[in-house]
Amino acid sequence: MVLGGTILSKRRILMLVEGATVEKKNEDGTVEKKAIPPSVRGWDDPRLYTLVALRRRGIPAKALLNFVEELGVTDALTEIQPPRFESSIRKHLERTVPRQMLVLDPIRVVIEDFTPEDEQEIVVPYDPKGAIPGERKVKLGKELFIDRSDFREEDSPEYFRLAPNKVVGIYNVSFPIRATSFSKDTSGKVIEIKAVKAAGEKPKTYIQWVDAATAVPVTARQYNSLFKSDSPNALDWKTGGWADDLNPESELIFENAVIEKGIRDLLQKHTLNPAGSSDDLIRFQALRTAYFCVDVDSTEDKIVLNQIVSLREDKAK
Repeated sequence: MVLGGTILSKRRILMLVEGATVEKKNEDGTVEKKAIPPSVRGWDDPRLYTLVALRRRGIPAKALLNFVEELGVTDALTEIQPPRFESSIRKHLERTVPRQMLVLDPIRVVIEDFTPEDEQEIVVPYDPKGAIPGERKVKLGKELFIDRSDFREEDSPEYFRLAPNKVVGIYNVSFPIRATSFSKDTSGKVIEIKAVKAAGEKPKTYIQWVDAATAVPVTARQYNSLFKSDSPNALDWKTGGWADDLNPESELIFENAVIEKGIRDLLQKHTLNPAGSSDDLIRFQALRTAYFCVDVDSTEDKIVLNQIVSLREDKAK
């Protein structure tokens, strides 16, 4: 069995890691040399499928073993597509990791009628279904962050998230909010939303949020396929044709992401740099976003997150 959509040849992975100089023969018979720079950061780059890369991406060893057991034993040459692999990983993580609220591209929201008496610390279980023990405390203040994808300047009937004069629920909070106005910077980008409490109104959807006063800044990395082609092994590796098939959006980096303060509690319970065969990485489900782990290059002052898998399979795949 082989995993499709990936490169497992050590020689070809080396070309991705170190770069390569390839030769291409022109129509006039001359040979042209072309230098291709490195495409990934190393053998443990989370976009690769080496064991060290899968570990750094945050895929648990037990989840890998479960995946192999699900496949069974056969002597037939079978190609397994990545979505099936990711589905197995997702199934394991759903039952074993706590929840956190993460905002990748934050916009500040100011609740104008929020009073000091409204401030509270909400106790939320790590898993609403009760399968994972433990709980976390979530601070709620006058200002919070929501994701830019959860706000539109102009409303539409099929859109259920926040827009001017529209109500949306915020997870674990007893009241929804209504947007009243917004402001932009000189480039035309929305930077702040004014809102009021909308107690008694029923929202059509709920969104994640992070308290602005206690938010922890992080860098979050989301991963897509390294290649645009579904069969990268069939590409022209001798003349460098594979370089033209590299996906420019294989890694999306959110430098200004924020996460709730509960991440600090998880940091205290686990190590940032597990040694040897240790699997003691910090993993969690970011509500409505994806499963993440804390990258081994993180420090107490600078937290870097790697996406393990999305919350559900992309139907486009």
